[in-house]
Amino acid sequence: MNIVITGANRGLGFELVKKFMGQGHHVAACYYPGAAYDDLQSLFKIDEKLLALIPMDVTKEEDVAKAAELIREKLYPVNAVISNAGILCDHDRQSNVLEMLAEDLRISLEVNLLGPAMVIRYFCPLVEKSMKSTFSCSKIILNMYT
Repeated sequence: MNIVITGANRGLGFELVKKFMGQGHHVAACYYPGAAYDDLQSLFKIDEKLLALIPMDVTKEEDVAKAAELIREKLYPVNAVISNAGILCDHDRQSNVLEMLAEDLRISLEVNLLGPAMVIRYFCPLVEKSMKSTFSCSKIILNMYT
């Protein structure tokens, strides 16, 4: 399978990259370019054929569009996308939404709400094209929320 994972710098995203590579799947690891990604680089050195490293800030639509195009060129067809990129601001741990600083709320919403929406917008067509005509991302997404 060809799998795209966002938020692959560390944590769950990084562990998923390792797991899928260990099973022989090709992985496009989308990492936040503003953070360290040394562990991903180490994995890349181990097996450059199974891993593509793609810089992507999910809050920047142009980054997501460029990443989707790179993945279309390098990894097509795409069989699965795991939208894992996310953020937990320091104040998120201590406050509820009524007490959060406006800036923390803005950042949290950009990354955790708008980021996945951009990933769906640009990556879903890559998955749809790789599947039979009966598959539709829009149907799956609607079913998730109804």
